[in-house]
Amino acid sequence: MTGWLNHNIVRFLLIVMFLPSAGCNQPASTLALVMLSKGANDTLPGFAPRTDEASSCPHDTFPVSRYSDIVQKYSDRYNVDWTLVVAVIREESSFRANVVSRKGAYGLMQLMPRTRSELVRKLGLKDARNPPDNIRGGIFQLMTLYRIFRYGTADDRISLTLAAYNAGLGRVLDAMAIAAYLGYDPHSWGGVRRSLPMLAERYKSLHQYIWKSGRPTFGYMRDCSETVRYVEKVKQDYNDYALTLR
Repeated sequence: MTGWLNHNIVRFLLIVMFLPSAGCNQPASTLALVMLSKGANDTLPGFAPRTDEASSCPHDTFPVSRYSDIVQKYSDRYNVDWTLVVAVIREESSFRANVVSRKGAYGLMQLMPRTRSELVRKLGLKDARNPPDNIRGGIFQLMTLYRIFRYGTADDRISLTLAAYNAGLGRVLDAMAIAAYLGYDPHSWGGVRRSLPMLAERYKSLHQYIWKSGRPTFGYMRDCSETVRYVEKVKQDYNDYALTLR
């Protein structure tokens, strides 16, 4: 009993001591969801658009005639809401097919070199840098990540998918481990969002209670704000496109 009590006292103190600052600790909004036909485990749904405000995203910000057929084709194939894919493309590349990031991510869906190579092997793509293959690979990656997050609400699973697409699956899995240790729901975006800041090196005294190595499995994360912003911005973009592209 004493050992159990001491462990929980330490756990409580850690929760208080390592509670992150407000920048990455705002509660995630609850969104209604549009579910597609094959069930939550097989389908990456989109968010139901709000109807209380006008769209700020006109049709011409997405080159519909150039890419929409490709997006819809592979979205249908992999059971992903095509409007959500458009929102991801907007945030990833602003619809620029040849853009390259500082880390080497390429194309409309900003596929990293290693991811591109894996997708070429898995899907038999000729070149994941050209727009059709890039779009197909990115959609397949979204579907794959969504299926990894098997628990929680569809809303949470989408948010975790987007976070993993942006920051890498390993980062999200490490944040889930922290969330579970601190008593947050590791399958909720709210729990993971609260835990992402604690992947920073300054929380290494917490890490020693979670990992034998004393550090996150996939390394320290310097700043979670970009990933949090990305998830929320894709949600907003989806809301805008759902009102204009459907």
